[in-house]
Formats: sequence, C-alpha cells, structure tokens
Amino acid sequence: MLSRKIKRHIIGIFLLFFGVVGGFLPIIQGWIFISLGLLVLKDDIAFIPRLIRKLKTRFPRTAPAFMKAEEKVDLIMHKWGLK
Repeated sequence: MLSRKIKRHIIGIFLLFFGVVGGFLPIIQGWIFISLGLLVLKDDIAFIPRLIRKLKTRFPRTAPAFMKAEEKVDLIMHKWGLK
C-alpha cells in the first residue's frame, strides 16, 4: 500500500499538471486545478504555505473564497483518510 503522504503527492502533482495543461487549453480553467494542487500539497512542501499567504495578501478579494476552498479540501482529505 502507498502511504498517505505519497498518495497526497500523487494527487497534488496530478492537479498541478492538469492546471498547467488547463492554462493552455481554453476549455479547462487551469487556475482552479493549480489552486487545488497547492492546497493538497501545502502540508508536505515547505514553500507552499508561504506562497498561499502571499497570494492571499496579493489578491485580498479572493482570500475568503480561497480560505473556504482550503477548508473543503481539508475536509475531503480527512474523509479520504489522506490527512
């Protein structure tokens, strides 16, 4: 069995990859998947919490929505047993 950390890494990297691909395709909203990938990987990679804080201060109007998404991702990660 894969450990929780490895599963989180696989999911997070997949979401980041899908977000980058979505940045080039007009059908997919890439920024959504990049945000989700960062939220999944925030507990494992040291620079991501700092990056999230900078994004919240740089774009203050989106901070409440980002915090709400952060809570939902944490809830889903707990539900799936990945946290």
